[in-house]
Amino acid sequence: YMKKPLFLFQFDREDFYSRHYSKSYFDHSRDGFGEVIFDSNVLVEKCIKIMNDGFEMPKEYKNRVDNFFLLNDKFNCDRVYQAIVKKFIEKKKHKASEFNIKLCVAADDYGRNFESSEGIRRAFNEGFIDKTSIIMNKDERKCLDIESIKNKNVSLHVNLTEGYSSYFEDDKMTYCVDDKESIAAKEINTRCSYFKLSKEAAKVIETEVRAQCELFKNSGLKCISFDSHGHIHNKMPIAKIIVPILKEYGFSEARIPSNVFSRHLLFDFFYKKRVIRFYRKNFKTCDYFCNVDDFIHIKNYKKYEKKTIEVMVHPFIEDNKLVNRNDIYFTHIFE
Repeated sequence: YMKKPLFLFQFDREDFYSRHYSKSYFDHSRDGFGEVIFDSNVLVEKCIKIMNDGFEMPKEYKNRVDNFFLLNDKFNCDRVYQAIVKKFIEKKKHKASEFNIKLCVAADDYGRNFESSEGIRRAFNEGFIDKTSIIMNKDERKCLDIESIKNKNVSLHVNLTEGYSSYFEDDKMTYCVDDKESIAAKEINTRCSYFKLSKEAAKVIETEVRAQCELFKNSGLKCISFDSHGHIHNKMPIAKIIVPILKEYGFSEARIPSNVFSRHLLFDFFYKKRVIRFYRKNFKTCDYFCNVDDFIHIKNYKKYEKKTIEVMVHPFIEDNKLVNRNDIYFTHIFE
């Protein structure tokens, strides 16, 4: 397989096949990857010759290798791994269907960069995902190609932790990176934002969300569903700012914080329940939301019977392959 020269030293061939083993479909003289030798003196001569030739496998045997092995690369372990994962996922999906659980596969991060956008387009075209969310405040506008997803189920991915703060100037949208944006992002990423935000950060968030809603609406996309980037929708002070704005723009559906197979502290568990109640009071939501890692750990399917589970994935193009990045147990779920 590595195309290193070899000899098959069958000094006891007749005895071996007559008393120990029957001949199979594989004939060493016809199919083997090296010359069959029966005499030790000939073997020594052949070894000396191959050393003098620089340990090069003869062309005849190279051709046999190429014809015998379908693939010759560094991904055999990966292919075995992915085959096991695929079987595992199929088993999980079958189990979900037994309990009449409806699965919605949602892709995140359209518009974040070329690799994500192209991965999502390909995943849509190949029928792997049901919906996607789109980031509107990144500078790589060329990645969006909104026309290619206009007829798909597309939600606004409210992004407050990266990108550009936005403001209006002469009725046109302008982007700028300034201290206010970094102040808001820094505050959002702290623990205290679970309970309060400064007035300055709240103002930046309000301005940014309005700007993203305008961009979304002006792109010709339907203002129906939204979720958020960086899990900012897990925090009540932020939810109380963005919810009235999104309702004003006509959004009627929302993504809830993850509520499947929670491995968080008790505080996070009860805090999330409060946030989920707030969203459900204002928007239509799915019953459960989780990532792939949470989904594959479900054991009690009865709990989710006749419910809808939205499973988040991150389609991504890597080495021209469609992969699902950022999931703990596997990457390639689309092959």
